[in-house]
Amino acid sequence: MYIKNFKLLIAALILGLVACNNTHQGRKVKDFFPNGQAKTVVIYNIKGADSTAIEEEHYHSTGELGMRIDSAISYFPNGQVSMRGFYRKGKMVGVWKVYDEKGTLVGQKEYK
Repeated sequence: MYIKNFKLLIAALILGLVACNNTHQGRKVKDFFPNGQAKTVVIYNIKGADSTAIEEEHYHSTGELGMRIDSAISYFPNGQVSMRGFYRKGKMVGVWKVYDEKGTLVGQKEYK
């Protein structure tokens, strides 16, 4: 029962993130290998004075993509984080955490 409710909560929060996201995409920061190939590319979301890396791409010196990491953070209208987690290759990975409107952790689940 807990897992089913947690999945429903995650789905609702993701929909809220898409529908009510009051952040905006900020700048793309790149780092390069000595041969000029991109080493890392990080895209940040800006929310007020805070910035959060929402997408990272790590490349081999040959220019081939080595790893891509996307983060998901959603917020309540009062500015508190409601959910935080990561995606790798479009799938939820690592520990996803869900918070209440006061910022108290109310649940978490690890994805592999």
